[in-house]
Amino acid sequence: MVILVHRSGGRTTTDEVLLHITIDHQVVFAWAQRRGARPSTIEGDERPWPLFFNFNIADGELKEISWDRFFEEFERANLAFVYRDATPNGELDDWHEFVKRAAVPELIISGRRTITEQVT
Repeated sequence: MVILVHRSGGRTTTDEVLLHITIDHQVVFAWAQRRGARPSTIEGDERPWPLFFNFNIADGELKEISWDRFFEEFERANLAFVYRDATPNGELDDWHEFVKRAAVPELIISGRRTITEQVT
């Protein structure tokens, strides 16, 4: 867990953002649904990799795929979903990233499907 502390005019403040890391399909699906995001990949790829979410942006390269196919590839590639739910001022945040599970040992060690960390 990382919390950066800023000193301004003798006052100490922290800008904290909650960063979530999950392998739970229901959590990923719910996050995408709240934002109107659809599972996608690059047009023409035989395997749906890399995985993307399309937020209703016209992009000729992205091809929408089914949720079943999305999660099959998510598991095959041994991915974790890293995301923020809200910005520091409380607005809905669509920042996210797919990473290899090995890159987040905290998740593996915890034995849980979702963990949360505070970052700036």
